[in-house]
Amino acid sequence: MPGADRSSERLPRRAGRPPQRLDPTASAAAFLGYELRRLRQERQVTLAVLATATGYSTQHVGAVERGTATASEQFLCACDRALSASGYLGSLLPAVIREQAATRHGRAAARRSQEDDAQQSDPDTQPNLQRVPQDDTDAAAFDLDWERLAALHQGRSLPSPHALSDLELITERHRALYHELTWSEMLAPVEAHLGLLSALLHRPAPEPLQRRLASATAETAGLAAWLQFESGNVAVAADRYAVADSASAQFGDVGLAAYVRGFRAQITARVGDRRAYAQQTEIAVRQADRAADRLTKAWLSALRAHALATNGDRTGALGALRSAENAMERSRPDSAAPWMYEFDQGRLSGYQGSCLLLLDLPREAAAALEESLQALPASCTRRQAELRVDLALAHLATGGVDDSLYFGLRAAEAFLTRGSVPGLRRVANLRDRLTDAGHTHAARAIDERLRGHE
Repeated sequence: MPGADRSSERLPRRAGRPPQRLDPTASAAAFLGYELRRLRQERQVTLAVLATATGYSTQHVGAVERGTATASEQFLCACDRALSASGYLGSLLPAVIREQAATRHGRAAARRSQEDDAQQSDPDTQPNLQRVPQDDTDAAAFDLDWERLAALHQGRSLPSPHALSDLELITERHRALYHELTWSEMLAPVEAHLGLLSALLHRPAPEPLQRRLASATAETAGLAAWLQFESGNVAVAADRYAVADSASAQFGDVGLAAYVRGFRAQITARVGDRRAYAQQTEIAVRQADRAADRLTKAWLSALRAHALATNGDRTGALGALRSAENAMERSRPDSAAPWMYEFDQGRLSGYQGSCLLLLDLPREAAAALEESLQALPASCTRRQAELRVDLALAHLATGGVDDSLYFGLRAAEAFLTRGSVPGLRRVANLRDRLTDAGHTHAARAIDERLRGHE
């Protein structure tokens, strides 16, 4: 279909250049990539042909083969169908997810170990409140003590250092699973976890312990709020954000508070309160200036640019985008906070594209959005769908109805799979725009896709 990953064919491999050699023993992702290439070559399928068959770019297929991009379940299912692999490639994904979770936990454990070393050097720090040190070698084997956690539910005592580490690990794993599961699969366990953290936070405890509990509570409450919003329950989402604000105000991390407020601001935008959106992002940027790392500041500046563009402030939006770019250039990914998602140049391009679309520059917007879509990891299906809705609107504004329909249908499919109510509302808005512009056949195609999943 016209417009589908056209940029993927702009840089063909030079004739005679051999493909990069793969080491299948390097990691689970490397083994998956090795097997994907092996099956593709055995069936004499080129990268370009597989990309066309799956609906992904040649760059993404090649990156998965090299182990440098994360494969999604949807991508592997498409490859299994195209290569007649009978689900073999999809069966390799759980090992990759476990490996990535272990790596993330290892990084978080290293940060906690550094914090513990700093606490041990402080004579005012109470030794019995330190986190349990975990090194990278045993991170993958470390698991939760469910009996210990059950005892916390039943008693009135404070958690031990071991139990608190368990609670923090649950918070971390919930964050990692967001891109793998739907809101309906995640909501109940996240809400249950939030209930326990909130109960523990109200028990008297020394300040170091309270700080750790407050941070875990604020992050979990923010995730619960976003999941409630995805389910369509805006009122409960607002209540969960109030819990996050309260925990942050008590003893929490100021940078985390700014991060949570950024997501809260996005909800105000999606319910149509443009003025509140601008106010919330302004508060978040001011909070971040006090304590957040540069990567968080870059994301919040990009979010503020979008809020200003939503309100028609062209000068302010472009200035905020420059601030985001400056913060991004000075940021170091290895110094980002553990709760900060992997905001990078590709994601910043997505915000630039959305801002340019709001500022009535659809051609420039489409270029930035396509760049972002190409750079986005395959696992970020929600964000991909959001970018595709904006791309559909950009192409509609320039007369590319076929392209608009293509991106709208792909976004609808992703939002339906994830059960995202706000996402489906965005698709419905696109359908209405198509109808208003007289493109009833395209609007009807989107309606049929939505009805096919009822």
